[in-house]
Amino acid sequence: MEPGFFSTVFYQPIYNALVFLISAVPGANVGIAIILLTVLVRVTLLPLAHKSVVSQAKMREIAPHVEKLKEKHKDDKQEQARKTMELYREYGINASWFFCNSLLFSHSTLCFLRDFPT
Repeated sequence: MEPGFFSTVFYQPIYNALVFLISAVPGANVGIAIILLTVLVRVTLLPLAHKSVVSQAKMREIAPHVEKLKEKHKDDKQEQARKTMELYREYGINASWFFCNSLLFSHSTLCFLRDFPT
């Protein structure tokens, strides 16, 4: 069976890191190695998480403006979306970044670690 993309990109490197950590931890303690691997992955994802938190804060900051736009353009959804995107550009917010980072990448990686095959 040929390894797929998920196996090649995620599973094999993380599994190899776990094997290395097991051999590096005194007494070959698997529990400590898994904790260290989890911390390593969380530290690796920290810059992405920070950017997501900053984006969330900016979105909370402009929420009243967005609500005003929704009220003003409640009959024209296309104009409402265009004005909202202009507002995001004005404040330097990348709305798609929040979705891609937090939902697709970070959570899927952490769920993968939770369900890591043993």
